[in-house]
Amino acid sequence: MTEEQLEELVTSLINQLTLAEKIGFLSTKQSGVSRLQIGDYEVGGEAAHGVVVREGTPTTSFSIPLGLSQTWNPELLKEVGNVIGTEARILYNQSGKRSWLTLWAPTIDMERDPRWGRNEEAYGEDPYLTGRLSVGLIKGMQGEGPYVKMVAAPKHFFGNNNEIGREDQSNTIHPRIKHEYYLKAFKPAFVEGRAQSMMTAYNGVNGIPCMQIEEINDIVKGAWQMDGFVVSDGGALTLNVEAYKYHGRFAEALADSLKHGVDCFVDEKELVEEAAWLAYRQGLISEEDVTEAVRRILRVRARMGQFSPSPYDQVDETLLAGQTHGELSQQVALEQVVLLKNQHLPLNSQARILVTGPLANRLPRDWYGGISPYGKTIYQGLRDEGLEQVLLVDSDSQGYFKLADGRYLSIKNGQLIASEDKSLFTLERWGAGSYLIKDSDSSRYLRYTDNASFNLHQSEVYDWFIKEKWLSQDEITWQTWDGQEITVLADGQVVAGKGPGTELIFECHYQGIQEAAAISETVDQTIIVVGNHPLINGKEQEDRPSMALPEYQQELIRQVMKKGGEVLLVIVGSYPFELGELANIPTIIFSAHGGQELGSAISQIIYGRVAPTGKLSQTWYQEEGLLPEISEYDISRTGMTYQYAQSNVLYPFGYGLTFGELGLKSLSSDQERWQEGEAIDIELVLENTAGHPITETVQLYLKVEGEDKLRRPLKSLVGFRKVTVAPYSELKIRLVVEAEAAHYWDVAWNRWVFPSGKGIISAGFSSETVRETTLSLEGRIRQGRPLSSLRDPANFDEYHQIALTVNKFKEKGVLLEAGGRVEYFAVEAVKGDEMMIELEAVELTELVVSWGQHRQSQQVSGPSSIIWQAPMTGKETFSLTSNQPVFIKTMKGG
Repeated sequence: MTEEQLEELVTSLINQLTLAEKIGFLSTKQSGVSRLQIGDYEVGGEAAHGVVVREGTPTTSFSIPLGLSQTWNPELLKEVGNVIGTEARILYNQSGKRSWLTLWAPTIDMERDPRWGRNEEAYGEDPYLTGRLSVGLIKGMQGEGPYVKMVAAPKHFFGNNNEIGREDQSNTIHPRIKHEYYLKAFKPAFVEGRAQSMMTAYNGVNGIPCMQIEEINDIVKGAWQMDGFVVSDGGALTLNVEAYKYHGRFAEALADSLKHGVDCFVDEKELVEEAAWLAYRQGLISEEDVTEAVRRILRVRARMGQFSPSPYDQVDETLLAGQTHGELSQQVALEQVVLLKNQHLPLNSQARILVTGPLANRLPRDWYGGISPYGKTIYQGLRDEGLEQVLLVDSDSQGYFKLADGRYLSIKNGQLIASEDKSLFTLERWGAGSYLIKDSDSSRYLRYTDNASFNLHQSEVYDWFIKEKWLSQDEITWQTWDGQEITVLADGQVVAGKGPGTELIFECHYQGIQEAAAISETVDQTIIVVGNHPLINGKEQEDRPSMALPEYQQELIRQVMKKGGEVLLVIVGSYPFELGELANIPTIIFSAHGGQELGSAISQIIYGRVAPTGKLSQTWYQEEGLLPEISEYDISRTGMTYQYAQSNVLYPFGYGLTFGELGLKSLSSDQERWQEGEAIDIELVLENTAGHPITETVQLYLKVEGEDKLRRPLKSLVGFRKVTVAPYSELKIRLVVEAEAAHYWDVAWNRWVFPSGKGIISAGFSSETVRETTLSLEGRIRQGRPLSSLRDPANFDEYHQIALTVNKFKEKGVLLEAGGRVEYFAVEAVKGDEMMIELEAVELTELVVSWGQHRQSQQVSGPSSIIWQAPMTGKETFSLTSNQPVFIKTMKGG
């Protein structure tokens, strides 16, 4: 069928549905309508780096999205998306076509702060890079044409970059940074990728929960013309009432969300449908509101081929987690590895190697990872190279837990007890007082159970709540994962939450650090593999407590280095780390977690079989203590990301070494002037003087020096390309930069504007560029803004100590905190012009209205309004300042 025929089919179905049947589509568990041959269907599932089946069926596992982003290769991500789509279609067929085609991926939140617990899930800190990569993945997932292989659902729209408080707090994001940074990352997914679904975020933006913000209708469905359906995040309807308390009843919350563009609710089916019926009966929504949502849902299901034959119906089921897909997983793993420093690679294949560290022989699974058909650790990868001279030393400690009364902890019938006998345990130290304890004999972890006891569980730690985690600050007194004191009773029961904590002294029998340090003296090279556990100290619902490597891992590195041998540090992680003195280690590799071929990729790079080509998608900062609060979303003021960071950078955005070095011989453009609507051509010449091919990613950045005093990025990525240059040769490449790259959001006129000023185009192999050229930008010179244009107080140019939020009537405005100020540049007024300011003050407050050097002070309290009158004709900065909190609701000038 054509697009038009599919739409006619949807209209025909809609016209035959009753209201009750329509409401049956509003939750993710959608009821079928047998008389119309519409089957039951369940929306949802995950596909961050492969289709996630958490129990049972293996699927192909790629590197986590952080790793995908480090490939800087949109075409490779399109292949990854194609595999995800194929495996989703296989599972869909196997399910009787009841689920698996509407998965929630990719995550394209801006990672402006590496302390975010879910850092592993997205594509870095730059909106342009994220846009290019996400378009590649989405096109691969969905395919081309009126039918789709599966449905991509970018998430979480928008401003979602902290876990603590995400369910009941709002983030202040002013208009310029909203459009130029946070929304810019999402736009390509819909305009170019034609993503058929989208998930909103839990958090609020400017006082309003994201499931009820106007940007869903106005921008995503309006300006970007997304014609698929929008879902809320999991349980968001419940949280809207019970946690955020934005609405007092589910009917109100659902009605508000439905009218603002959410079509499908990820909550209990009964809750959603009861709320919808109540909202309808109370006149909060109409049948037309429900029909619009259902039309979007059925439109997408029609494109999936649920109501007519699809070209994607037939798929080879042997491809699921098969060899072909595994080969692509290896390619991705290779391309995402970032070489941070190098003095030793590639290693001599005859060298005696020691491999140690907590991640040397582990592949811990992240929550958004499925079950791989196999998994190759770094140690296994090195051994698979056929090198017998690779030794593995366990860096964890083993020992016994002793009580003050002389008894020991032991395992009896799979349960933890205290007795005269003692069991040998392995203690894994993951930092910030977090531990895992496993029985050394069975390699099964101790897990806190619902009956307050501890049993041996699985050999893998994997769950939403990590009940295997033990907490301690001194390794003497211990708590469960959720902070309950662990107590040993007189009868030997080990329980939690039933009394004061019992001292448990760990008597070390095997010291992994000392063993590794001793053996390191007998080998040619020691490879230490460190990093984070993806389910501990940084994951969904938990921001990172520290950016440093766990202290135990740092001590392992220090002790090995004291022996004087050569050390290769391999960091496997979900995010950037603060390295401190460890940055002085001569050779450092960074790899993201995940992927069944991680070990193979690392080993091939270590021995020089393949050269590393990965590039960082996030800035690595030197000192965590110099970073702002994680709740500060205005990167232009906090100096976060490469766009605004002027210091405190260890490794810059876009950085990554390879074997050999290309030269950037020249950068030029045949244009000296740049105007709105024009694209500029940039020509670069790369030179390889080495005797082997070199693959590099050349990067193009733009800095705008406008004829105004607006704060702008130091530079912004506007183009890149991954290329291979043959030995002893030059390669000429051409990159095209669209005029849109120079646009800024003009708050005075609420629109995108091409500026006037100077444009500096620079290029290099990271954001620390090496060559540049300058163009004249011949756009709009920002003149004045008439007093009459000041309507929305949020459209300021500068501010201090404010929050964008809503009042108790859900009216938007600017909250000036004590000492708060907003400024509006170049406001034009004629003598006698008046401005009425509507406001609310909790207590008696002095509000100062300034226009240039003229100040008017007025005492205000409660809901009120003041009138300001221009004392002269001119153009000056208009500002409001208060000594106590005051909510500015509207401004009406004229």
